[in-house]
Parts: sequence; structure tokens; C-alpha cells
Amino acid sequence: MTFGAVLRDAHREFPSLRIIPQSESWVFRRLPGAWKRFTITMAVPGLGWRVYVPDSLFRDERGMNVTLRHELVHLRDAQRFTRLGFLFMYLFLLPFGLTLRSWLEYRAYCETVRATVDVYGFCDDYTIAAILRQFKCAAYGWMAPFFIRRIEAGLVRVRDEAQAARAGEK
Repeated sequence: MTFGAVLRDAHREFPSLRIIPQSESWVFRRLPGAWKRFTITMAVPGLGWRVYVPDSLFRDERGMNVTLRHELVHLRDAQRFTRLGFLFMYLFLLPFGLTLRSWLEYRAYCETVRATVDVYGFCDDYTIAAILRQFKCAAYGWMAPFFIRRIEAGLVRVRDEAQAARAGEK
């Protein structure tokens, strides 16, 4: 599915959805130095029905496709659990263990893997490893460092299913 098609479907599902380059957000322009460098180059935070995208990604249609599909999982979860419920689940961090946030991110990263296969034709081990790092680093609050093997197995299964489905379409 092309980025344009994903965006059209997203706007049908979430009419208030706005995708905003981070450089156009007063919040991101006022972040302190190190946090700003991290956020402006890597993070894609969503606030309400707004998704703030790094400017470099904003110019990459394939990357935007994958990113938007990941963020749509979060928007659907926010709708399913209510915004307040989603916020509680996302921010409720138990120290160093499986958290509600890790479950929400796992669901979204499964879609990232599917979208990567859809957009690029494959999802390599490097991509899976990059996703896994998110589950055991400070940026995500060390949300699931002890469950990495289970998360990896799930992501590899999703990748293999998506690649098999793609191969079956040819």
C-alpha cells in the first residue's frame, strides 16, 4: 500500500489526524539541547491526534509509510482504551520488567515489521535488532529488557509470515 493510500485511510479513520514536521512545532523548537537532538532526529511522538515527525523522515515517503502505520496502531489503541486509559497504560512503568507500554509498543512494532516487508519487500535481521534495542534502552524506559527473546521470536514470526504472504502474492 502506498503512503498516499495509507494516509487517505488514516484520515478516514481519524479525521482529526495531523502529521506535522517537528520543526513546525513550537514544543519541539523549545526543547533543550540533547533532548532536542534525539527527538528531532529519531523520535516520532504523538500527542492526541497529532503525530510529530522528524523533518528528515518527512521527506521520505517509504519511511513515512512505515512510521504512519506504526503510529496508527497507537491511535487505534488510544481510541480502544480511551485517550486517558492509553496514556496511563503507556506511562505506567514498572521498574525493569514487562510493562503495559512494552505490550503497546510490541503491537505497533509488529505493524512496523509488516509495513517494512510491504514497503521494502523484506525485513532483515538488522531491522529486527534495531527494534529490539528500543525495548532495552533508556529512551523507552527499559520497558522489557528481560523479555527480549520472546519479543524477538514474535517479531521474527511476524516478519516470516509477512514475507511468506508477499511471496505468495507474486
